Amino acid sequence: MVTLNKITISFILVLFYLLTSCNINYNSKTDVQSTIASGNSYAKKFQIEKFDKYNIIRIFNPWQKADNVMFEYHLSKQKTLIPDSIFDENKFIQTPVKSVICLSTTHIGFIDALNELNSI
Repeated sequence: MVTLNKITISFILVLFYLLTSCNINYNSKTDVQSTIASGNSYAKKFQIEKFDKYNIIRIFNPWQKADNVMFEYHLSKQKTLIPDSIFDENKFIQTPVKSVICLSTTHIGFIDALNELNSI
């Protein structure tokens, strides 16, 4: 059985792959109360904002010498749970993540360490 930690790491890997193709430089505002997730002591340069039915993950300056670059993704079990005011098909990731695309063979080693080679 896949543990929550493996799913989280798999999700971060999927986001890494998506970063190379999507560039988003805007701030979306909603009237819904949110909570900024904290307590991550291993990774930097990202923020997870938790809402009741969806989450928003923002990745800041994801590569060397990046300046004022931000990627934003909306995560939810269903598209309809995300408010229309911020929903964008190109920024939506259905959770839980069940498969990944490896754009480099070096990424396969990380997925193998998670014992998730079948998810490729």
